[in-house]
Amino acid sequence: EGFPQLADSAGIHGVENYAPLVQKIPRNLDSVVVMSYAFAARVKGERISIPKHVLWFPVEPTGSTIVVDAVRLPQDSVAIRLMASKPTGTTLEYSTISTHLFDRITKADSLSLRNPDTVTISVYWTQDFSYDRKIIQAAIQTISRRTPHLLKINYTSTVSAISPDTNFLFWLSHEPMPTTKFITFGYSNCNAQHLPLLSSRQSLANFCESSGFDWVFSKRLSEENVLQESFMYSLGDILLPKNSHKDASLLDRRVLAVHSNFTNSEGETPASLQDEKAASSEPVLAILLFITLIVERLVAYRRNQ
Repeated sequence: EGFPQLADSAGIHGVENYAPLVQKIPRNLDSVVVMSYAFAARVKGERISIPKHVLWFPVEPTGSTIVVDAVRLPQDSVAIRLMASKPTGTTLEYSTISTHLFDRITKADSLSLRNPDTVTISVYWTQDFSYDRKIIQAAIQTISRRTPHLLKINYTSTVSAISPDTNFLFWLSHEPMPTTKFITFGYSNCNAQHLPLLSSRQSLANFCESSGFDWVFSKRLSEENVLQESFMYSLGDILLPKNSHKDASLLDRRVLAVHSNFTNSEGETPASLQDEKAASSEPVLAILLFITLIVERLVAYRRNQ
């Protein structure tokens, strides 16, 4: 009682990456105690080991909700993008408020109001991808209804009809895609199961044939896999313009367990995990003790006969 809260010091000295913090811990001390929120967004680069003399205690943070983007709308209203973050996950969604209410929000937070952007999308398709085209069309329409930005969409089966102003190109065909300056999406044949439906080319380089697409569909599109993998959310996150709050990443409240943040120190269990392992072994020890008692009873019973 009377000690400062972790939130007090965390608000004064923010940490953007845990690895440099661990490396700065003096090695000549007998013991060091670290209390941390273990935010997932602050685990960057290669995992490092916790020194033996460091006791690392994770503390679960409270959730937070902030406005990360604001777009001007007609009729004296504003579309704001809310980020609701808690230890188990983070969600982003748009909400519409009055300009007057937005002005009150900006007094407490430095967030600028901007005009809607226009995103131009071209979908090139051939007959063997007609069903995939319908899925893409439905997905883009759903995204368009939920964003303040304008999505201009052009569907064509002629390469020459692709607009030069295109921002994103969906290439729904087995035909080779010509060299282009657009950000591209397309299907690629993959040799592994359980891959995400939509991933970047780099993340699927070892599993899928080289196709030149920036974003790769690892499967042909269907209603089932689109719904199972939250395809509209992933696609919207790529297509929609981003002008996020400068502190959004620092206010991401998702957490990881300590053993997910760091490797073991020289092959040993970090000190902060020893109690966790000991606790997890208690039920096993109790079962072994119970079995031992039963065996002793059986031996004593046979001796008395």
